Amino acid sequence: MASQRLVRLVRSKAAAGALAVATVAMSWVVGPALASAEPAATPASEKTTWLCNPQEQSVPADPCLESRAATVITYSGKTRKETIEPEAPSNGTPVDCFYVYPTVNNREEPNANPHIVGPEEQLVAREQASRFSQVCKVYAPIYPQLTLKAKKPTWEDDELAFLGVKAAFEEYMARYNDGRGFVLIGHSQGALVLKAMIHLWIEREHKEWLHQLVSAIILGGFVEVVAAEPTKGSFEEVPPCKTEAETGCVIAYSSYYTESPPEPAPSSIFTRTIWPGREDLCVNPTLAKQKASKGHLIPYVPTRMMQGQAESRQPAPEASTPWIAEPGLATAQCRRNEEATWLQVKLANMKASVEAERRADDEIPEEEEYEGVNWGLHRDDVNEALGNLVGTVEAEEQTYLAGR
Repeated sequence: MASQRLVRLVRSKAAAGALAVATVAMSWVVGPALASAEPAATPASEKTTWLCNPQEQSVPADPCLESRAATVITYSGKTRKETIEPEAPSNGTPVDCFYVYPTVNNREEPNANPHIVGPEEQLVAREQASRFSQVCKVYAPIYPQLTLKAKKPTWEDDELAFLGVKAAFEEYMARYNDGRGFVLIGHSQGALVLKAMIHLWIEREHKEWLHQLVSAIILGGFVEVVAAEPTKGSFEEVPPCKTEAETGCVIAYSSYYTESPPEPAPSSIFTRTIWPGREDLCVNPTLAKQKASKGHLIPYVPTRMMQGQAESRQPAPEASTPWIAEPGLATAQCRRNEEATWLQVKLANMKASVEAERRADDEIPEEEEYEGVNWGLHRDDVNEALGNLVGTVEAEEQTYLAGR
């Protein structure tokens, strides 16, 4: 029997890991204050080290091009069924995806070495980005991210991470893009970097690139909208996506299992904004058209888990394929109250005996809390809806290409 635990992207529960993510959030999530900031100059640097790059032969084992065959688990009453979904071929359409990974580096220094490709970076790219290779060419740079052990990172440490991604994107546009449309994809720290890059650099310095922006998928990264005017917020030119096939827009959410993120703030760090009149954006990845209803999540989880944070000791799921999919496990719905906005994840209706079996097999994720801070399903934001997100990019690129 296949056994699954939904992927955990930041496995360490050490205080340093939590602090690293929280510090990035406080440094870049400054809401309207960003409007007065000037884009920093990119320092002279060596050529980007690429984690994923379909055009670069120096990438020895591109994790974004590995097999995508999956074991699909479904239930009919108490009867469990497992079928094999063959690997989908890489899509040849002229659309790219530029991916920035979350906090995974375990180096002692505040910033990761931007020229070393470690096992954590390889595995998180496989977990989050490789399935997008079905619908786009995936580029992912190694960047000097804040590490899990960055106990007291400075603004300069934060800026170094941002400038590293900015330089990599400049190189991507100059050497590899060749006028193609692109999707920006990031989670957690990666989402925060992309949020800053879009607002501080692309919208201000390179508006000509906006017509190439197919969409931005920025998950767990504090994207905000003005409550009274939801097309405005963190970005000036990139509105929230209203339909699955819309282009030039942003998809963002932070997911929770509980009925409501705990009160009061800041016990839930991913769903609240400190700026009056604003709220965190929630775009439901399961819906073809945004509305208040719920839809079914299509989670995909790799059968090889990320190593490096030994204290978590989480077992890898077991299957004959590199991936496991559970399309009937849960639903998602955007919810809000006076304090917060979030993506509500709920288990689909199932018999009590089936639920007990799936919990025993670690097939049902649990929300996580550390030092009073509710992380919710932050570590699952991407994989819980990976099938939905890949499908959305495919629909968006069809719209984009039709308009060329």
